[in-house]
Amino acid sequence: MRAGPALTRPVILLFSDGEELGLVGASAFAETHPWATDVGCVVNLEARGTSGPSLLFETTGPSADLLPIFARSAVRPFASSTADLVYKLMPNDTDLSVFRARGVPGFNFAFIGGLERYHTPLDDIAHLDASSVQHQGEQALALTRELAASDLEHFGTAESVYFDVLGLTVVHVEVWIVRVVAVLTLLGALLRARRTCLASRIGTAGAIAALTGSLLALGTVLVLSWLLVATLCSVRGVPDPASAHPTFLRVALAALSLAAFCATASLRALRRGGFGAGWSVGCFALALVAASTAVLLPRAAHLVLVPALGWLVADFVFDPGRTDATALQRASASALVLALEAMLWIPILHATELGFGMRLGPVIAGPIALALSAAWPALVDASVHALRRSAWFAASAACACVLVGFAFPAIDAEHPAWLNLRYVFNVDEGVAQYEASTFGARLPADLAKTATFTRASAPPFPWFSLDASMHVAPAPLWEVAAPELSVLSSEQLGRERHVRVRLRSARGASRLHLHVADNVHIAAARWNGRELRETDLDTLRDLKKQLYFAVDADGIEVELTVDGAGPARVHLLDQDWTLPEPMRALLDARPREFVPRADGDVSIVGRSFEI
Repeated sequence: MRAGPALTRPVILLFSDGEELGLVGASAFAETHPWATDVGCVVNLEARGTSGPSLLFETTGPSADLLPIFARSAVRPFASSTADLVYKLMPNDTDLSVFRARGVPGFNFAFIGGLERYHTPLDDIAHLDASSVQHQGEQALALTRELAASDLEHFGTAESVYFDVLGLTVVHVEVWIVRVVAVLTLLGALLRARRTCLASRIGTAGAIAALTGSLLALGTVLVLSWLLVATLCSVRGVPDPASAHPTFLRVALAALSLAAFCATASLRALRRGGFGAGWSVGCFALALVAASTAVLLPRAAHLVLVPALGWLVADFVFDPGRTDATALQRASASALVLALEAMLWIPILHATELGFGMRLGPVIAGPIALALSAAWPALVDASVHALRRSAWFAASAACACVLVGFAFPAIDAEHPAWLNLRYVFNVDEGVAQYEASTFGARLPADLAKTATFTRASAPPFPWFSLDASMHVAPAPLWEVAAPELSVLSSEQLGRERHVRVRLRSARGASRLHLHVADNVHIAAARWNGRELRETDLDTLRDLKKQLYFAVDADGIEVELTVDGAGPARVHLLDQDWTLPEPMRALLDARPREFVPRADGDVSIVGRSFEI
């Protein structure tokens, strides 16, 4: 930015940490820094992995005003309002959420490839793809320069539907325009379908057969792809059946989809009306889905509206539904629709695999099946013999790919599965246990031999959530000091009692976890001469039940308010990455293709106190 032309607006470079612990750094800036009130727009940069293109996955504020700015500056854009829709349906937050809550518009970029390395020891510089960093930097620099030259004071409220076209440009259209175009497309498709059906004498039976056939083929693909991926996950004992070598499963899902469509199209009861019925009904059905999507989920409407509009245009230009239409007319019309679908859906397929791996079989196979739905008219026009041969060939290819895929590992040291090990010591009950969280994978055989592991039936402490993939085993008691709670003062004021306590990890653990009963809430926390009161931060008002603290050796002072005069019970845990020596056998038995993630391998020591 300094090397380029002078900017007309100031730019703040904010490096904020503590995001995973509750957007701590961004909240601190927004709530305490004098510059926070000057922010007109935010460009937030994320990474959920180590590779892949920089994806614009969220906009906050009036996207109809934001997207033209992005479109003018975008460098090899990878953007979709569908990603924005999916993200907003998820419970996730980023630092941009802090500014969104304050009404500040912004852009959220991230590269999301390499999910298996995310928050693991492999989430490092050595595995970071330099081209991902370059792309993200190019996007941020160009957009920042464009924002600095834009009018940020007069944003409206309109929303846009947007998507990139092969990384060359960004198309953005306001939602109301999308809805109008969708209604007009549906009306045009209805009129054209009626004309084709009358001209080609396609009766109700032919129309029903065409609709039933394409829907049956689509449903078959979704069911078979789910069964295939679920079976592979079960047999291979991992949540992603092809993380290390996905090519064979990709081809298998595509071949399986083709086999299902060819086999369904060969059924004589579904071939009534031939190409004309399949074409006219397909055009109307896609336009109907597009109109419905434009009303209910407009930010995803372009995925079906653009192919539906292309289908209608192809119908006007080539009129392939006529009984006397040539093979060239029909092929040209089908090719136009398929090209539009490929342009829109291949990036979605790419983003889906980057973000979720190969574990979502129906989500990956679905766009392939929808594309084949556009080819349904041509399929029912082909000979039954050719279709059955094609179905057998495609099914055989799918089976061969699955079998060959077994020759390659589903995971390896560079594409690992996740496995966390914990030592948990409940001082009150005098019980300790090992915990192995596999995140859906099967417990490795070598690790299972090191202790008497069983599936967890209850969390280690009542307020913990039960990890369905957790295995537990009895563990020897660890001669280690338990966390300490000292009552500094206790004062009764009417029905409430105010208690000041000092929390401390006697073993020097860096985190403390305080959990309070229903009749207790956390009013304030003090450390190193600083104080957070209940009225200072939304965090303290929201977390009435529990708080995590990263503390110094002398601990932290906390003020509690107790409703009632009787005693109250609180639980105090400390957490660290220091592990007891007997746990070394478990760590050594964990295979190289399994790695810890997030907090990783930790020890937790907990006890309760009555105050």
